[in-house]
Amino acid sequence: MFERDLHGALVSVVIPCFNEEAVIQATYCRLVEVLGSLLEIEFKLILVDDGSSDRTPAILRNLQSADSRVKVVLFSRNFGHQIAVTAGIEHASGEAVVLTPVLPHVILLPVAS
Repeated sequence: MFERDLHGALVSVVIPCFNEEAVIQATYCRLVEVLGSLLEIEFKLILVDDGSSDRTPAILRNLQSADSRVKVVLFSRNFGHQIAVTAGIEHASGEAVVLTPVLPHVILLPVAS
């Protein structure tokens, strides 16, 4: 098994989004809560809007304005999930990249060490 000390590590979390206005704020809040509880890491959220036709781009821009850990990538049209993931990875930095969908109903629990 691969083990590495992640104390002080930067983890990029890539979240592809498409027409998520009803759930993106809750997803953001939950991710920040859980990731913020992991004291040994720093994190940034890379939210990739895949050409949404709802208010998702505006909500993402507001999150980016309010939180320096948020990076937003906006597509001019829908290119598909895999292209959105690839764009997020291209904007990632740090020691690890985590991919997660927008799923606010999933309870994210930190792993006990």
